[in-house]
Order: sequence, then C-alpha cells, then structure tokens
Amino acid sequence: MDFKKVKVVLGFIPLLFLGQVGLSQEVWRLEVPLKQGRNVIETERFTAFTIQYSKDFGDSVIKDKSGNWVQLDKHINETYNQSHLKVTSGLSVTLFSELNISVSIIFQSVPELTGINKISRRSFDCATPSMVLPEDWRVGLISPKLNPSITQLQHAVIHHSAGGNGNTNYVGLVRNYYVQHTQVNGWDDIGYNYLIAQNGTVFIGRDRQNLSVPYYNIQGAHFCAKNANTAGICMIGDFTNLIPTDTSLSSLTTLLAYMFYEEQIKATDSSRHPIPNGDLIKHIVGHREGCATVCPGDSIFIRLNVLRDQVEQKRQSCISWVRTERVSSYEPFYELKSRNLTNKSKQDLMLFSLSGKLLAKLKAEESFLVNDLNKGVYILISSGDALNIEKIFIGL
Repeated sequence: MDFKKVKVVLGFIPLLFLGQVGLSQEVWRLEVPLKQGRNVIETERFTAFTIQYSKDFGDSVIKDKSGNWVQLDKHINETYNQSHLKVTSGLSVTLFSELNISVSIIFQSVPELTGINKISRRSFDCATPSMVLPEDWRVGLISPKLNPSITQLQHAVIHHSAGGNGNTNYVGLVRNYYVQHTQVNGWDDIGYNYLIAQNGTVFIGRDRQNLSVPYYNIQGAHFCAKNANTAGICMIGDFTNLIPTDTSLSSLTTLLAYMFYEEQIKATDSSRHPIPNGDLIKHIVGHREGCATVCPGDSIFIRLNVLRDQVEQKRQSCISWVRTERVSSYEPFYELKSRNLTNKSKQDLMLFSLSGKLLAKLKAEESFLVNDLNKGVYILISSGDALNIEKIFIGL
C-alpha cells in the first residue's frame, strides 16, 4: 500500500487571518494530491478541517483514520464535494483514498473561549429559554455580515452536526462551525438559528443584530435553498447511531414549545412549504424531509413523532397555565349577542381559541363577530388589576 506524508507550516497558504479582541482565528487552504491508500498530512496545531474535491470522483472516495467514509455536507450545492467539518485537536490528518485524487484541505484554527456555562432554565416552560447569546460565544471572531433577513416562522427543521461525538467543549464546536460557515462556505452567519449541546445548553446561532424580532424569525441557511418560513435547530453530534441525551431532547422540546407558543403554531399539524404551493410537511420536520440527506440521523429522526406530541402537549399546558374560570371579579366583562362579542370592561380584552390562537384584542366597547370559521370554544382574558378568565362556547 502506498504511503505519503506531507509537512505543512501553519498559515503557509493563508485564506484568511483575523486578529480581534486579543484573539485570532485563522483559515488556510492546502492543495494535496492524495495517492491511493493511506495519506498523512501534518501541520501545526489546528482545531478543525474540511475536505473539498471534484464531483467527478463521486461521493465515496475518501475514508478517515477510523475507516469511515468521509461524510459530505448536503448544504453545499456547488460544483465540488465538501465534507462535514471535522473538529479535532492534533498535528496531522490521516486519510485513506480509494483513488489517486487531488483534494483541497481547509484547515482552521479557532482560539479557545472559556467562562461560558450552562444557565438554569426558567420555571415557566413556554417563556424564553435561557440561551447563550451570539455575542458571548463569538468573542474574538469576525462579525457576521450586516442586515440579516427576517422570515415568519412556520416550520422548525431539526438537524445534527454530523460530528462532535465525545467532544464536550461545546463552545469550541459552535465557534468552529461558525468559522466554517462564514469563512469556508461564504455564508453571512452560522447557518442555524439554534444549536443544542448534549448537556442541554442552547446556543443562539444566527444573530438578529439590531432587529427587534425573535431569533427564530431570522432567516438561516440550512434547508436546501428553501429557508424562508423555517428555523433551523442543530443537535450537536452525529446521531446516525448515537442516541441523544434526555437532557438535550428536553432542551429541544422546551425550545420548540416556546417558539410554537409564541407564534401560535400547532406542533402536530402540517402546512405547505414553500408557501403557498410547496409540499405538505409537518411543522416539525427532519432535514431529510426536504433535502437529499440522512440528517438529522436515524436516532433523532425516529423520535420526531414523539417530539411533536410532547411539544404540543407542553404548548397546550402553557396556553392554560392559569385556571380557566373567572377569578377576582363577578362582574361580567363581556357581552355575547348574535355572535357579536363585546368588551364590557374598561380594560383590553383578549380572545383566544383553545389552540392558543389570538383571535382579537378588543378595547372597551369594541366587538368581535364570531363567524362560522371561528365558532367553537374560547378563553377570554381581561387585563387589568383583576385578571378575568372564562371559557365560553359559541355555535356548538
């Protein structure tokens, strides 16, 4: 079997060098002719690498040092094959090639960042979860491009990072993913809206910058050029066979319940994507349901039906987090005549369906006409010094 060793000095062919806040990130490309068999590429210390090669050679050409085929990143729709990012620490890369082939290996060195710890979750499940902000985990790295796009959430797309198993430096993983997405892939920011570590820590991915919208309303880069009306959530790890931890799944459930509670989306329903004439898909989907990929891995994909049910159950519990009978006041605060519901209080009256959809917000003496599409069961909440809550049945 042929054997080849290449020695490289760090930064010999730099693609980018950045110094900021006393730290530095470095990305550089190396063109390597791999011989059939085992190849060892040595360099100075690096934190991650990506492999690129021509599509003419097909998808399965190169194996890693463990004998596993190098997985390709299906987010990349270019004229070349690109591997998933391999986050590691060491001085060499060992590759086994099936053919004589020329590849580009893109190395990156991302400085270590410490001091970010998991923050305890709030008691109200559908409140904004505790998350690590982009400006905290991105310290010392180049800023994302300005002016991100806003999109209205309709579907949550679940991913896995396809690597990182056994690496508990989750901040380091996220930082390396960010550098790959921005400096190698050329994207505006990290592709995902959120990333969830095996210990349950939730990282906010794509930065909203100066926009006054939730982070899930920032359009990412994760769903095969069909990113509008989606939020991407990446579970850190390769879940082809590895089972995700209960802690990480709990964080995923809580995050989705918060998002769907805020946007009044039923987790177990489906709708068209892209809107309005696309395929009918669930509101919570795996990446493979819209793209040619095995992501988010079988171990997560087989759990999605249970996840949808758990998210919807949690969302419903948040809708009725208070008692659904009138409290504190026995004075009628609304009037219902011929399907006209009128606010008789001096406070704003909010009218919800039991699915959590806000149907109307009425000021004093304002009315809402209940039509055939809206007839059913409602909860009314009158804001003010005394909270009034009541179920009513209309047109049953």
